[in-house]
Amino acid sequence: MPATGGPCGLLIRWRKLQLFSVVPALSSTWRTWVGHPQRLSARQFLFRIHSWIGVGAGLYVVMMSLTGCVLVFYAELYRGLTPHPHIEVRAKHLTRAQLKEAALKAHPGSSVTWIWERSNLPVEIWLTHGRNQTERLFDPFTGEDLGTARPFPVRLLNSVKDLHTNLCSGASGRRVNGLGAALLASLASTGIVIWWPGVSRWRRHLRIRRHLQLRRFHWEFHSAVGFWTFPLVFIFAVTAAVLITETTLQLRVPSPLARLSYTFHVGQFPSMAMRILWASASLFTAFLAITGLILWWNRRTRMAGSH
Repeated sequence: MPATGGPCGLLIRWRKLQLFSVVPALSSTWRTWVGHPQRLSARQFLFRIHSWIGVGAGLYVVMMSLTGCVLVFYAELYRGLTPHPHIEVRAKHLTRAQLKEAALKAHPGSSVTWIWERSNLPVEIWLTHGRNQTERLFDPFTGEDLGTARPFPVRLLNSVKDLHTNLCSGASGRRVNGLGAALLASLASTGIVIWWPGVSRWRRHLRIRRHLQLRRFHWEFHSAVGFWTFPLVFIFAVTAAVLITETTLQLRVPSPLARLSYTFHVGQFPSMAMRILWASASLFTAFLAITGLILWWNRRTRMAGSH
């Protein structure tokens, strides 16, 4: 027979009383969450966190989302924007020494730092003059200067890549992006929790109705698009954090996790349909940030007008 008296018995009865008091409270909270989540103070707190992060990091999310949308197609854009001047294939190819001499003759006062030879294609030669560097294409058979290897569109594309990856600030920019990845993950996590409108209304929040007033359209767009894009937005944030961590640790060989994260972060899939999906999700993430800022501003002006 178990002891019912003494300290041990009192402890058992106290634990039973605790259990009986906690279970109804949890049951009541669950019923409120299922039916009327807006009444829960925890949801209101998460809503404030979501709003504060969205306002603080909104413009950052817009910038990263738009640049990320472009970079899904970086390889195709780079190939399309890179010049491909026509050359006449001849029997004799110039040696590296002859190519260097031709480059220095075309650009007196410069020094050659790199020569990239490709079979029956223009040779790319990098030259420096003081602190300035230029990349030029040369005919491998005649040594003729064929023009820049990095026209403005290519330089602009690489600047977009540097902005997205490093905020144009090297290692310090990558660390800031690490914080940005954490904020984006928090936005997505809090957003999917506060999205739940209750069991009687959740289907209505999966779509955007037609013929809405602008303010209501912003709300329904933010709610519906936020729900449908949540998985990919969360993937963007987590994979960014993994890649930044690997880069910060300066590992010589990327881990399998880093390679997988890179594939999912940039949408490096064989299927063009999947890549378009990834780019669309990135674009819609920018729209989410914009509509979130609009909703915050509308709520702020409405509260200011009520006082």
